[in-house]
Amino acid sequence: MGLLWLPLLTVTSNAYAVEAVDWGTQISATARIGTNGCLKTPKNCAWMHFNDTAVVSPWVSAKPNDQVSARAAIDLRFHGPGHAYGLDASTKQTPWSLRFKDAWVSARTDHTEFRLGIQRIAWGVAQGISVVDTINPLNLENPTQLDQRLSTLSGVFTAHTETLSLTGVVVPFFVPAALPRVNVDLMSNAEDLFDERFTGNQDMELGALESRPDTPSKQIKNTAFAAQLRWTPSIGDFALSWHSGRDSLPQVAGELRLLGYQTKADRIDVGVPLAYPRVHTYGFTARTQLPADITAWSEVALVMSQRTAVS
Repeated sequence: MGLLWLPLLTVTSNAYAVEAVDWGTQISATARIGTNGCLKTPKNCAWMHFNDTAVVSPWVSAKPNDQVSARAAIDLRFHGPGHAYGLDASTKQTPWSLRFKDAWVSARTDHTEFRLGIQRIAWGVAQGISVVDTINPLNLENPTQLDQRLSTLSGVFTAHTETLSLTGVVVPFFVPAALPRVNVDLMSNAEDLFDERFTGNQDMELGALESRPDTPSKQIKNTAFAAQLRWTPSIGDFALSWHSGRDSLPQVAGELRLLGYQTKADRIDVGVPLAYPRVHTYGFTARTQLPADITAWSEVALVMSQRTAVS
C-alpha cells in the first residue's frame, strides 16, 4: 500500500460567546492518494479513496449553568460517489456524507455526572493505539491511522470523590467499524477453499467472492456495557476497566456457500459469511510521573472473544 498526503487548506473560526453559548466552524480540504496491490501487478493496482476531499465541521457548545452543559458537532464531507461505511457495496451512492461527532447533554452535581447522546468515550492512557479503548467502533477509513474511533449513542454515569471515581456505560445499538474503501483479496485462489479430493486434479477458477456480514439485531441482548474504577492520587493515575460488547470488525463465521448459476464446471462463485463476535475486555492502566519530567504509562488487557468458525 502506498500513500501520498497533501494538505490543501485548513481554516478554523474563533469561538463566539453569546450568553454561555460558543460556536464555530472548521473547514478543511485534503487531497490524499493511495494505491493498493501494486507489488504484483503495478499496471492493475487500485486507487484507494479516503472519502474526505473536503470537510465542513460546525460545532456548538452551551453551558447555561454549572450543572448543565451540551455540545453538538458534525462533519459534512464532500467526496466522490461511493458506498457507505462497512461491507455492503449496494448502498445508494452519494457525493457527500454526514457524520455526528458529538450530540450530547450532560447534567452534574458535586459528586455525580450523567451524559447522554452521541459521544466518544476514550479509556486508556496510551499515546496512539490503546488496548483498553474498545467501547467505540474502529474508524479504519484511513489505514494509516489505526487509533481512530467513531462516536456512538450511549449513556455514561459517573460517581466520584476527589481521588476515586466509578463510571458505568450503556451502548444500546451496535455500530460496525468504518473500513477502508478498497477491495480486499480474501483468498488468492480456489485451492485455499476446496480440497482437491472433491474437485479432482482439475484447476478450479474462483470467480466472485462475496462477503455477507450478519449485523447484530437491535435487541436488548446485544446491548454493550462497560465500567471503570479509577484512582487518581498525587503519584499517578490508575484504573481497572471492563467492557462487554461486540467486536466492530467482522470475523468469518457460519457456512460458506456457492453462489449463482454455474455455467462452467471448473468455475465457482463463493459467499463468505461474516459475524461480529461478542468480546469481553478486562483492562488495567497506570500512568505516573518520573524524575526529569518523564511520564511512564502502561496498559494491560485480557480479551475473551466468542469463538467463530466457518464450514
